[in-house]
Amino acid sequence: MKKILFPLIAVCLVLAGCQKTGPDAFKGNFSFKTGGYVEISGKAKPLLKEEPLRDTSFIRHLPNESGQMHIVANKNGSMKVTMNITGGNPVVFDATATNDAITLAPVERQMIVYPDMTPLGQDISMMLSIGGVGHRYQNMIIFDMEVKGKYNTLLIEGEISKSYVTCIATENE
Repeated sequence: MKKILFPLIAVCLVLAGCQKTGPDAFKGNFSFKTGGYVEISGKAKPLLKEEPLRDTSFIRHLPNESGQMHIVANKNGSMKVTMNITGGNPVVFDATATNDAITLAPVERQMIVYPDMTPLGQDISMMLSIGGVGHRYQNMIIFDMEVKGKYNTLLIEGEISKSYVTCIATENE
């Protein structure tokens, strides 16, 4: 029994020692896809000036984005995460990693918000703040993204109250 137990314990210790933690667990090159929607709460402006503002809450979808993501460590333990969005502008996050999560510091970026209806059917471009937290699962990192910002149009003044946006980054082989 001792002859079997000792090698088994040694193998477990070696494997546990090889497991990456902190920034090393997240570094790499990934392909990503992001999508989701936001909930907006605010006030609907009246069509006639004598009518009062009324409370409103609604959902707006964000465009799906995909591209390449690179996660690198800095000398001081912090990290940089770049998202090179296909057909769009690149985004660079400052990030920190613990043993089980990577946190993206929020950045301001221009994003498209799809309206339900507008007179001309136009998408709305807005400056929004986006950050998030990711967890590693085998060869991928799943980020829960948090989108914040104001939503102002001719008929509505509001703010993003909740976001339901996910980014799935799969490590390139």
